Amino acid sequence: MLNLESVLVPAAVSLTVTLGIEYVAKPRLEARKERILDAVRARRELLTRLVVVGHAAAAAGFEMPTEASGAALEKLREERSRQFERLDAEVRGLADDAGRYLATFAGPARTLVADCLSVQLGVVLSGRSRSEQCARVQELVGQMAVVLGGPRWRFWIRLKAWFALNRTLAGLKAVTEPVA
Repeated sequence: MLNLESVLVPAAVSLTVTLGIEYVAKPRLEARKERILDAVRARRELLTRLVVVGHAAAAAGFEMPTEASGAALEKLREERSRQFERLDAEVRGLADDAGRYLATFAGPARTLVADCLSVQLGVVLSGRSRSEQCARVQELVGQMAVVLGGPRWRFWIRLKAWFALNRTLAGLKAVTEPVA
């Protein structure tokens, strides 16, 4: 003889648990997953934009070859000027979008990224020569790229870059901050 109670109780418990997970827990888990994916995408985008800034700084800060003359020299000057405008626009864009990127970091990492983006903007807006601006931006971007995108399994490389970036930022802040 089949006892209906022994079949219906597990079925009811199973139904309750399934519906509870489906309607209570799953939406929260999906929302959390989306937040995590958005943060990962934003960090990846930040790293990509930093690489673009580094490339533009390298292209804008190159030395003119001594053997170039005439039309070639003029084309090189135009390209260098165009790359500097691109660098300026990218750095300003990063500073404008900083809030979006900073929201994905916490604690000292957030402070470091904020300092890097603001000092980078300060360097581009400063009265330094273009070649000096490009060199400083390249230095900042190179160190920041290692901090953000360096190998995770070799943390000491990222840690060294972290300390180097802090030293670089401190040096650039000391030069740019007015003395009271």
